[in-house]
Amino acid sequence: MVSSHQKAISSVNVGDARSGQRPRRRAAMVSATLNVVMEGDGEAVLVREIADRAGVAVGTVYNYFGSKHQLLSAVAAALMRPSLDGLAAELRSVDDIPRKLSHVVAELLAGACAYRPLAVALLRAHASADATVCEFDEFEDLRRRIARVFTHCVTCSVPTRREREIGDLLFDVWATNMSALLNGRTTEEGVSRRVLSAGVLLGRPAFC
Repeated sequence: MVSSHQKAISSVNVGDARSGQRPRRRAAMVSATLNVVMEGDGEAVLVREIADRAGVAVGTVYNYFGSKHQLLSAVAAALMRPSLDGLAAELRSVDDIPRKLSHVVAELLAGACAYRPLAVALLRAHASADATVCEFDEFEDLRRRIARVFTHCVTCSVPTRREREIGDLLFDVWATNMSALLNGRTTEEGVSRRVLSAGVLLGRPAFC
């Protein structure tokens, strides 16, 4: 039987590793990083260990990724894209804002708890503590995908500009409260309650 660890590794799309040395090295570093995250204590992720596992020098890691948090964000993006796309598709058949939001927040909470270092990297980027991550295309793509999922929580058709803006706001509410959760300043229930309240308040007038 395939372990959850192996499933997570195999689910990461790191691009076509056959197209040249640079994509192969990048793929090796992304896979090595996820291995370290899965096997570690959930807190300390060392670039040297990632480099050793990927068979590259530490300096090579920084040639590909501007910081450790940029690398972690790349792994998070690769890991989350398929599940976010599937989640967005699921929401189209549900017409209840609270039910949609509760499901989305539960899924995001589960992912953040399972891959805490990746969640910390993404939330640090959102808080602009690491400018190199904020400017990173993969982080921005992931932010947009999560916001799009929240947008689907408040619409039952093609999203309007207002509904897309609501999705962006709900992402901000979620990210702010997740940061508080990871820093021990709120609970999972508190995260869910605040996102749900914001979503119902902002989304109900727009919902068909």
